[in-house]
Amino acid sequence: MIKINKKQTYKITLYVIGGYQILGSLVGLNFLFKDGAPLLLRYPIAFLLIFVVFLFGAYCGGMLFKQEKTRGINLSLLNQSFQLVQFKLFGYGLEFVSGTYLAIGLTNKPNFSFYYYQADIRAVFYFTFRGSGNENFFLINLIALFIFILLLYIKEKY
Repeated sequence: MIKINKKQTYKITLYVIGGYQILGSLVGLNFLFKDGAPLLLRYPIAFLLIFVVFLFGAYCGGMLFKQEKTRGINLSLLNQSFQLVQFKLFGYGLEFVSGTYLAIGLTNKPNFSFYYYQADIRAVFYFTFRGSGNENFFLINLIALFIFILLLYIKEKY
C-alpha cells in the first residue's frame, strides 16, 4: 500500500493547479492568435494587454512546477483573483476566464434575477469602457473561488 503524506498531497495539488493554469492560458493564447487579428489591427495596446494577461497565467502555473512554491502560490492567488468576479454595470465591465467556468450571480436579462452559467472550458477577456446596451451583471466564478480558497489553505499549511 502506498502511503502519501500531507506534504506530498499539497505538492500534487499544486502541480494540478499549475497544469490547469498553463492549459487555460494556452487555450486563451490560441483563441487570441486565431481570432484576435482584428483586435491587433484596431487596438494593438488592448491586444498586448490581453496577451500579457494570458501569458501571466502560464507563468503562474509554471512557478508551481518549480521549487519556488511560495512565489508560485502568491502569483496564482493573484491570477485567480482576476478571474473571480465578472461584472458589467452601466457600460463598464470586466470578464476574464482562463480555464473552466461555472458562475453564479445576478443579471438583468430578462430582468434582475439569480443566474448561473453551465460549466465549460473557455478563455475570455472582455473589457468594456463606456459600452452600449442595457446588460448589467455581477457573477462569481465558482471554479476560481474554489482554487483561490484551496491555494490559501495550502499556503497556510505548506
